[in-house]
Amino acid sequence: MNEGQAHHGSGRICPFCEQKLLTAHPYFSGWFHSLKVRYPDVHISWSYRDQADQDAFVKSGESDEPYPRSPHNKTDPQGNPRALALDLFQIDSEGKGVWSHQFFSQVNADNNAAKLPIYWGGNFKTLGDFDHFELRAGAC
Repeated sequence: MNEGQAHHGSGRICPFCEQKLLTAHPYFSGWFHSLKVRYPDVHISWSYRDQADQDAFVKSGESDEPYPRSPHNKTDPQGNPRALALDLFQIDSEGKGVWSHQFFSQVNADNNAAKLPIYWGGNFKTLGDFDHFELRAGAC
């Protein structure tokens, strides 16, 4: 599921992605902005998911974790959304969304080389969630 692909802009700053970052753990802001420098066509499809969104992901088989167990469902102590995961995609030259295993694998390799505290969903044993990147437990 890609929420609002048509709303994403081109270039270094995408207002829709910036909105998504506001509902994610603050660590993701710096990580995503550095990713955007290297890969200007990368965008965020999901950060925080409320119960209705998460229930839909579980029902469609795109998530194994019911609400509120998914890292996408986390909040801060005041109850504000603070997702511990981002789902990414790219937009090609024709403006279409692209979910390339090769791209996600490269982002994972970059993260590992830099020893970043981000776990790639492509390594999940039960669900190959290639567009999913989450903060490791206790990382921040």
